[in-house]
Amino acid sequence: MLAHELNDARTKLLSSFKSMNLLLEASSSLNRTLDIRDIASTMSKILSEILNGSRASIVLLDEENREVLVLNADNVMFANPGLRIPLPALPSIYRRLYKRKRPVVINVENPNLNVEARNFLLMLGSKSMLICPISIGGKIIGHLVIDRKDLEHGFNESEIKLVEGIAKQAAVAIDNAMLYARKKEIAETLQQALLTIPSNLPGVEINHIYEAAIGAFKVGGDFYDLFRPEQNKIGFVIGDVSGKGIEAAAVTSVVKSTIRAFAYKSCDVAKVMSDVNQALYKQVKQHQFITAIFGILDTESGRLEIVNAGHPDPIIYDTSNCSHLVSNRNLPLGITNDVQFEVTQSQLVPGDTIILYTDGLTEARSESELFGEDRVIEIIKQLQWASAQDIIKGLVDSAKSFSGGNLLDDVAIISLRLENKLCLEDKSDTDKASTRKLQGTSDKSQNLSRIRSIAGM
Repeated sequence: MLAHELNDARTKLLSSFKSMNLLLEASSSLNRTLDIRDIASTMSKILSEILNGSRASIVLLDEENREVLVLNADNVMFANPGLRIPLPALPSIYRRLYKRKRPVVINVENPNLNVEARNFLLMLGSKSMLICPISIGGKIIGHLVIDRKDLEHGFNESEIKLVEGIAKQAAVAIDNAMLYARKKEIAETLQQALLTIPSNLPGVEINHIYEAAIGAFKVGGDFYDLFRPEQNKIGFVIGDVSGKGIEAAAVTSVVKSTIRAFAYKSCDVAKVMSDVNQALYKQVKQHQFITAIFGILDTESGRLEIVNAGHPDPIIYDTSNCSHLVSNRNLPLGITNDVQFEVTQSQLVPGDTIILYTDGLTEARSESELFGEDRVIEIIKQLQWASAQDIIKGLVDSAKSFSGGNLLDDVAIISLRLENKLCLEDKSDTDKASTRKLQGTSDKSQNLSRIRSIAGM
């Protein structure tokens, strides 16, 4: 008798150890991802391995909208993963039980089972079904619905407890995934709001692109803006706020609105940046700073003026020439309030395009190697006959390919192509502009040397 009892105890102990190991494995597997559909797929595989001969569906319950979202469907009670099904359209067997806070087992041979439920199980080809709630803080957020085709492998007490344990692990994983999804949605919405610019402005063709760093769900500090401070003048800005998240987003919003406010009062780019810098110095935290380029393009004369506050130099190109507009480098915004900003001037002609970008482009990495400014120029040259939108997309795609798809920082790019017929006083002005551009590219090695020197390469 004693030997029999010891054997039973040993069997129960081994079963407990097995259950604990299975729960640990389930927890480990479920917490490897923040994708809710991957979690559902993992749960389905785990349940299939643990409960031989079973089929499982995982659904999320939305009582406010009185519907369920099917995440995974291995049995025919819930078809079409991704489908939202109104509660009234679901089988009565689920509608009667979905509010129960404990697992419920239904067997076709239960004499107390109503005819409708028995016929439904038989229609599924099932002899037994387990409906286990997935709960967070006492609130049911979904269910594991598992069925078996024979009663011989029905659901015993240890299996029900094991499914309950997996449901608890799943609840934590789903809660984390839903929180991540909400944060990501908020970040994307806020980022989109910060990057909204006019689709067109008189005299220029506008193109822009933004690529978030891999796996990023925080709001990035990269930003750009375009506006019309005066007739025939286009104001533009691109910049990068140090840090990420809501704090960086708040500073970004302040920078954009402050630049606009001062630019609407004066088109003196140096004065605008000086006023902006003094305002930001009083508002941003000590550790924060902003690199930025602010410029104004006169669409009638083609005159371009920019102030560069610690940002990568812009690029000017047409179908025959491409070079950096090597600018006077000033300190980033917000570091000190005593800055005399120097202006860089250039002359554009119809067909010229200026490209501005953030350092996430040039600092894309392949191991220890940077994408770099030289590659940016080379890619633009290769794509010079393509549309401006295709060129800036090509830059992002090339940086992503170079880094193996792992951009470590956000990338923002804007381009402005001068379209309108210039009203120049003298044709020679156009000739001078062309000469300026040819001189800018005639001595390539000298220009690249200057770029490397500025970049500290």
